[in-house]
Amino acid sequence: MGLRTVAKAERLNRIAALLFCARQGLTTAELARHFGVDQRTIERDLTDLDLGMGMPVVQEGHRYKLMDTYQLPKLQITLHEAAALFLAVRLYSQGCDERNPHAGSALSKLAVVLPEPMGRHVTLTAHHLAGKIENPRFVHVLETLVAGWAKRRKVKILYQSARSENVHEQVLWPYFLEAQGAGHATYVMGYAEWFQAIRTFKLERITRAELTNDEFIPPDNLDFAAKLESSWGVIWNDHGGEEVRLRFTPAVTRRVKETIWHSSQVIDDCEGGGCLLTVRVGSTLEMVPWIRGWGPEVEVVAPSGLREQIAEDMRRAAEVYVNGTAAQNY
Repeated sequence: MGLRTVAKAERLNRIAALLFCARQGLTTAELARHFGVDQRTIERDLTDLDLGMGMPVVQEGHRYKLMDTYQLPKLQITLHEAAALFLAVRLYSQGCDERNPHAGSALSKLAVVLPEPMGRHVTLTAHHLAGKIENPRFVHVLETLVAGWAKRRKVKILYQSARSENVHEQVLWPYFLEAQGAGHATYVMGYAEWFQAIRTFKLERITRAELTNDEFIPPDNLDFAAKLESSWGVIWNDHGGEEVRLRFTPAVTRRVKETIWHSSQVIDDCEGGGCLLTVRVGSTLEMVPWIRGWGPEVEVVAPSGLREQIAEDMRRAAEVYVNGTAAQNY
């Protein structure tokens, strides 16, 4: 959401949700920065929540929170909002190869209030999700990180990186969760105490997660949605990133133009057909599999290091088909 001003009704609901999760409470200054309004507006909003909407807002010093015994009201959504939620869960389920029982449970509840034929298809999707292979460890890790994120409590994790056989302990302040469809993975981003910096961890590589009683206060100006706009996946760059230029053949130009691949993209027509796609990304690492997928229909123009890498990959792939014996053995 960042600093964008939102409608008052929506802002009140979001303030209530923030206060509900903040055990230590929030100041009017923190809320004002979060919503892009002045403190007087927040003060009036808190009064409206307490007196107008019956939510027990309590003040402790300069901080405000909801009474511990209060429960958030049931969510009220429109038909089109329900459809948007359904599509979001569908996209998430396709991009994650681990079973998330909470996604299926949410869809089952959604199906009850939707008219036919929407409700039936939502129910079928929930059944499909329930049929995925269950991984109790992954579910426990996800639930623990969500609890730490919502309650602002540190999480102790054991993590094994892709290039190491060793498992390392980290104390993590979970700031954000992100699902990545291309890699069929889920990531948590937060402050890692050992590194003394924000790091990204793949949930599938976390072998254990434990919710601690230690609380943390996230930075006021942290906006991961904005940070991830520079990434092709989950690797961002706060210093401008790197420009990538790709020339596509006429055979796939229409397909390339149909999609917004990245928020920074610029597509120019080339003489003789084809098009030039230019993007600026946090890292080229995550682009490599996508570029390979276009095969001979794309040429990397820049940067030179990426061009050399893809050229070498294409040469090695050709050698597999020229010299390989796998097809003869099957």
